[in-house]
Amino acid sequence: MFEKKLLQDGYVAITLAWDRHVDLVKQKGNNKHGEFEDGDTFRGKALVNLDLYLLPKGAKLSNQAIARSISTKYSAEHIFFKIPKTAEYEFWVVQVDAGNGAQPYGVAWWAVSDHCPPKKK
Repeated sequence: MFEKKLLQDGYVAITLAWDRHVDLVKQKGNNKHGEFEDGDTFRGKALVNLDLYLLPKGAKLSNQAIARSISTKYSAEHIFFKIPKTAEYEFWVVQVDAGNGAQPYGVAWWAVSDHCPPKKK
């Protein structure tokens, strides 16, 4: 949850990113076990699917989101959204394919709150 109310006509930006799991493929003749050597390659595993939602505070379902980023092609999600009304908001990170185990991720955000209102024009 955001600590302060977000202001109507202000913006919020939320970025979510995570690493794709890969396997090291050793070239024949390379002997360092588990360490990359010249000629070795990597094989990507299936991309874990994380989704990002912006919701009113206290929402119970993802379909209550006012903005979402739900791509299945990349290891990043991003929301940049104009706040429709001054209120309290929260964002969720949802792992869609939890069968792959928990996926570590990083998230960063900024927003205009009632603590830092935008300058009047």
